[in-house]
Amino acid sequence: MNKHVEQYLNYFLGLPVSPNYAVMVTGQWGAGKTQLVRNVCEAFDGADLKVYYISLYGLSSTKQIDDLVFACLHPVLSNKKIKAGAKVLMSALKLTTSLNLDINAGGNKETTASASVPQIDLSAFISDDEKKSKSVFIFDDFERCLMAPKETLGYINYYVEHLGAKVLIISNPEKIEGDAAGAGDAFFKLKEKVIGQELHVIADFDSAFDTFVLELLSNDECKESVTTNKDNIKRIFNEAGYNNLRALRNSLLQFSRFYKVLPEKAKSHTQFIFELIGDFFPLSFEYLNGADLRLLEYRSLIGDNADFTKQFNKYENFEILKVVTHHSDLWKNLFIKGFLDNDLLKAYIESNHLFETDTTPDWIKLWNWRYLTSDSFLAILSSIQRKLDNKQIIEAGEILHIFGSQMLVVSLGFEFKSINQIYQEGKSYIDSIRKEITFNVFAEDYLGVRSYGGFGYPEDLKELQELFNYSKNLKKELTEESYPEQAAQFLTKLKENNTNGLYELFDYSGLFAKFPLFK
Repeated sequence: MNKHVEQYLNYFLGLPVSPNYAVMVTGQWGAGKTQLVRNVCEAFDGADLKVYYISLYGLSSTKQIDDLVFACLHPVLSNKKIKAGAKVLMSALKLTTSLNLDINAGGNKETTASASVPQIDLSAFISDDEKKSKSVFIFDDFERCLMAPKETLGYINYYVEHLGAKVLIISNPEKIEGDAAGAGDAFFKLKEKVIGQELHVIADFDSAFDTFVLELLSNDECKESVTTNKDNIKRIFNEAGYNNLRALRNSLLQFSRFYKVLPEKAKSHTQFIFELIGDFFPLSFEYLNGADLRLLEYRSLIGDNADFTKQFNKYENFEILKVVTHHSDLWKNLFIKGFLDNDLLKAYIESNHLFETDTTPDWIKLWNWRYLTSDSFLAILSSIQRKLDNKQIIEAGEILHIFGSQMLVVSLGFEFKSINQIYQEGKSYIDSIRKEITFNVFAEDYLGVRSYGGFGYPEDLKELQELFNYSKNLKKELTEESYPEQAAQFLTKLKENNTNGLYELFDYSGLFAKFPLFK
C-alpha cells in the first residue's frame, strides 16, 4: 500500500550527493509513519548511512533539540555517568559560538544559544561531502513540538541548507495547521523552500496485522482465533475510520489478555469468538481514540449524552444497546480500570444466547430477547406466565428481570403491552407472593438497580426503578416483621453458646450485620 513511499525513500537515501532539500513523511497518528521510515533506513544504516533519530515531542526550545542531537552524535559522552568528563569534548567540537548544554548538570548553562540555529558546530562530525550525503537526520513528531512551526522548521533548515545532510521530517499535517495558521504565510513559504518532497503514508492494515500477530501473538493461544477473524477485525478497523495502527496493536494485546481467561467452551465456539470480537474491538478502538466509556449506561441512549452512542453507529455489527444494558460494567472495568472481573466475565459468557440449553431459565432466555423470533418471544412469555400463575418464581432478582425485560422491549417500540401495565402486573405479583418472596442477591442498602446474577437491568426505566423500590421497601417490612422471631433465635443461640448460629446472624449478609443489637 505504501510502496511509493518506500520507493522514494530508497531513492532519496541512496543519492550520492546532498539533495539540499528535506522530505516530509506525513500521515495520521498511528498510521505507521515512523516504523516505515525506520524500516527503510535500517537497510542503509551502518556502512552506507549514519542515521540519527530525534523526536521533537514536547520540546520547547532549540537548546533541547541540541541536547538530543548531541546525544545522538556522542551517545557515550552524553551518558549521565560520565558527564563530569564531558568538558574534554569542548575543544573537540569546534563550536561556532559555544555549546548550549548544561554539561555539568548543575543548572548553569555554559553558553547562550541562538533561537533558530543549532549551537553545535556539526561540521566537526560531518566534515566532507561524502559524510554529508551519508548522514541522515530524522526529525519525528514535528506537530508535537511546542515551538512555533516556523521556528522549528527554521532550525531544521540548517541541517538541509548549511550542513548539507539528508533530512526526513515525520508529521501529522492535520495537527500542524492550527498552529501554523497563526504564523501566517511565513511557515508555508518556508515549508516550500525546505521541503522538496512530501510523501503520505496510509495505514496498511494487512502488513501491520501480520507483523503484530507475529510479534505479539506468535506463542499466544489466541493467535489462531485472531488470525481466523482477520477479515472481521479489518472490517471493524476500517469502520472505525481512525487508521491508527497503534490502536490496533494495543487492542490485540488487550484482546490476548481477555482471551486467556475465557473457559474452553468459549474459546472453542467460533461464533462466540466472532461476536466477542464484534463487541471488543469497537469499544477498544473508541476508548483508545478518546471515548469516555464511563458513559456506557442506559441514560446515554436517551439523555444528554446521546451523542456518545452515535459514534458507535458506524459499526455494522455492534449494538450499543446490548453493551449498555447487558454488560457495561465488564467493559468499563476492563478498559477504564484495567480490571478483569471474573464474575462479570462468567455472566457475560453464560448469558450469551449461544450457550443456552433446555435447562436455561426462561428469564435468561427472555433477557436475550434480541435473538428471539416473535413466536419464540411469545412462547417464552407464555411459559413464564404459567410459572407466575403457579407462584413458582419467588426470587426478587428474577422477578425484576422478567418485568424489566418486557418494559425494555416495549420502550423500544414493541408494544404488546404498555409499560405501566407491565409495572402493575409486576407489583401485583410481588404482593401475591409477599410471604414467600426471597432476596438472595438483593442487599437492603444496595444503591440503584444494576444487576442480578450478573445480568444487567435496563436501569433508567422509571417504572422498573419504581418496581425495584417497591421490592426494596417490601424487604424492609419483612425484615422488621421478623425481628421478634430472630431475636428469640438469637437469645436461644446465645444461651446455648451456639457460635456458628450467632455467626450466621452477624456476618455480612446476616440480619444483624449492621444492626446495633447490643445497644
